[in-house]
Amino acid sequence: MKLSMKYKKNIIILLRQLLLMIFICFFKISYCQVVDNYTETNAKQYLTSTTTLAPIEGIWLSDNGFRLSIEKNPENLPTGQAGGQAGGTRNAKRFRVVILSINYTSDFWKPGSIRAFIECTASPDIFYIDYFIGNHDTLKTETCTGHLEDEQLLKIKFSNNKTIDEITLYKVFPKQEDNSFTEKDIYSPAYGSGLFFTEDGYIITNLHVVCDAEDITVTGVNKDFKKKYKAKVIIADEVNDLALLKISDTEFKNLLPIPFAFRFGNVTQGEDVYALGFPDATEMPEIATLSDGKITSTSGVNGNNSFYRTSLRLRPGNSGGPLFDKNGNIIGINYMRINETENVGYAVNAKCIRALINISEDKPLLPFLNTVEEKPLLEKVRILSNYVCIVDCNNYFKFSSFDVEHVKVLGAKNTLDASDKAESYYSMALYNINRKDYGTALYNLNEAIGKGLRNTTIFYLRGQVRIILQQELNDAIEDFNYCLKNDTNTTYVGMYNYYRGATYDLLKKYNEAKSDYTTCINNNGEMVGESVVARALVNAELGEYDSAIADWDILLAKMNNNESTSKATIYFYKADCLLKINKPEDALTLINQALDIVTTDVRLWILRARIYFKLMQYDNTVRDINKSLSVDEVPEAYYVRSMAYKELGEKEKACKDFNRAVSSGYKETQSDMINYCENEK
Repeated sequence: MKLSMKYKKNIIILLRQLLLMIFICFFKISYCQVVDNYTETNAKQYLTSTTTLAPIEGIWLSDNGFRLSIEKNPENLPTGQAGGQAGGTRNAKRFRVVILSINYTSDFWKPGSIRAFIECTASPDIFYIDYFIGNHDTLKTETCTGHLEDEQLLKIKFSNNKTIDEITLYKVFPKQEDNSFTEKDIYSPAYGSGLFFTEDGYIITNLHVVCDAEDITVTGVNKDFKKKYKAKVIIADEVNDLALLKISDTEFKNLLPIPFAFRFGNVTQGEDVYALGFPDATEMPEIATLSDGKITSTSGVNGNNSFYRTSLRLRPGNSGGPLFDKNGNIIGINYMRINETENVGYAVNAKCIRALINISEDKPLLPFLNTVEEKPLLEKVRILSNYVCIVDCNNYFKFSSFDVEHVKVLGAKNTLDASDKAESYYSMALYNINRKDYGTALYNLNEAIGKGLRNTTIFYLRGQVRIILQQELNDAIEDFNYCLKNDTNTTYVGMYNYYRGATYDLLKKYNEAKSDYTTCINNNGEMVGESVVARALVNAELGEYDSAIADWDILLAKMNNNESTSKATIYFYKADCLLKINKPEDALTLINQALDIVTTDVRLWILRARIYFKLMQYDNTVRDINKSLSVDEVPEAYYVRSMAYKELGEKEKACKDFNRAVSSGYKETQSDMINYCENEK
């Protein structure tokens, strides 16, 4: 069959395009970029001389053995510049990942090689990453996503790689600054528990147990509580509160073979777990305490999968001790206890321990043989107790000048009277608040108050800690009541009213909350702006939409042109109120103004879709929901689109979206929509 000239020409064009694609792919998988003569000194020079570092920029350790510099990608460099320390420009939306050193021998990768390029997205915490994977033959590009969980932890997730699921990076430079405390040294002893996991003296514990310690001693080795051994920190993980220690004492003799193994996955909710530790080390130092309970959640606060939540009854001395399953496998390190009345504790996932060890220089081997699995529980405890120890250290806590006025320097007193003990617990509470270890801080504050330290500052702190933990909220009300009764200083009364109102808000006692917010506003003291926002939200909860709109108008009147993002948020809430009082045209005007400022907030698109639905503009509803789903998948979006499809007569699409919304957990469904899709069946 003869081909026409036009058809031949099309084939030639297609072949050219195919060859071009092959050419591009060839260079994409075979060429490794290198920054010549680039060292950690160059990286630190850039990182310390730049005043506008992005949160992702810095020097990072990866759990697969690389020390990396993430920095804005240089462009238009002068010839011969090693990394662009002078001249050229830096792209604020694109970052390069440069290898500084490697923890193993590689024929392919070397210092100065580009390991990845990172691109910003609409979300400040999510990134697109072109990650290079190579050996001595080829280099290929894996497109993956990066999640900056905080400024010290970056997780890179691979979707199509059969050998790698995730790589975790830990920032080591520059250190995260904490400006809330100035350097005032207060001496206080501290202790916790630890777990020997090698015969030659490696220990895992919590970082907050040994943080800033001048001296670390370990007792309880093979249940010998008289002999003390010196230890040192090998490496620490500030994000997950872990520290790897090593006995540095020459008198230490190797332990018997480790009888347990680590378990790194498949931990399930409801599983039986046990903890060993020394919560009473000062009173009963020769008894390791056993606590039993269940895994209540396989993630921690805000869904953090680096932690487990348990029902174990733990106390601060348990920090750093092991959490093991019914077979004697170590699944985590106990981290904190929330309060004394409700059994809620947390443990750091064993995966974080493995990641920390993998980036250490020593790389001690984790035990893999469990020899206690078939033994009864009490026999397991007897054997495992030989590997649980007391980690004792002298910490120098840092406090602000305000805090120092309330803290007595105790030194190394062996005998303390009640008031000294109260001050000691208060000092430890401030330290733990600074470390965001709020569960232990609450315990410290309770002890300080119980031992006679009673002033408005300590009750105010305890109330705030209870709000943060969202526990013992009725007791938090009483804390703020105490402050309002005993402190008439108008500077602080507004704060007490605001936080008591916030507590009522959490308890869904909206009328009481509104009263406190109004008192704070009328006093015109501290927290006025925050109180207006909170009162507007409470008014909406109470269905008092006109009052809520009046509050939003108060805030808008006080804003300047530089606060556009905040304006968009207020436009959203005000438009929502207008829609609820059946003023969709006015709501549409406001939400359009909000979308002129911010286009990446799915709430704005969903609300405008609801407004269009109210105005019976169903095609516009579908269009806006499609836009919202391109930003993020939210169950409410599927529900709103299902209603629009119903009105457009597209029943199959409507019910598909409706079922997806319900299966994703959306509960505010209307009976007519349920009946509509039930009839389809």
